[in-house]
Amino acid sequence: PGVGTAEPRDSTMVRLTLDRPLDTAFVVTAALFTLKAADSSVAPIAAVLTQGDVDRMAADSARTKAIQDSVQRAARADSIRRVDSTRTVVAPTRPTGRRPGAQTGPPSAPVPDSPPSPPAKPASAIPYTTLYLQLALPLKPATSYRLRARDLRSISGAIRTSERVFTTPRAATRPDSGGARRDTGTVRRD
Repeated sequence: PGVGTAEPRDSTMVRLTLDRPLDTAFVVTAALFTLKAADSSVAPIAAVLTQGDVDRMAADSARTKAIQDSVQRAARADSIRRVDSTRTVVAPTRPTGRRPGAQTGPPSAPVPDSPPSPPAKPASAIPYTTLYLQLALPLKPATSYRLRARDLRSISGAIRTSERVFTTPRAATRPDSGGARRDTGTVRRD
């Protein structure tokens, strides 16, 4: 497979789209790729990630954020409960006319004895056509880079080397603060 597109996701990650799927038994390493700027300086590649790796990292990040949010909510609720416990007065309950434990609506559905089985997993790995290069140093803005992928093996067994040139976007500029300065109405006398 050859590199179809190379696009920077941010200053330390480049997304590669291959024109054919890689062999599932082929081990992709950073040594198979070189990235050089127009001045021939080498941009070191720290790791090569698959789409599954990136999805897993995003899910782990979301899970970690959810856990942190849950811990913060629990701590906040606990501190509120502690403050409220000093002034909480339990009101007497009114009789409802029903016997204790009686249901108020229709009977609920029976609970199954065993949890549902997880979805079936494929017997072999799914071939992928998207790779991510994690860079050790950030890319320079508005710079052309040449990516070389050596000896990538496709699902049919064909081995190919390919190159792709891409340019990083310009650095974000600060928006203009509104044009010319306002006249303050004061006269400066020297």
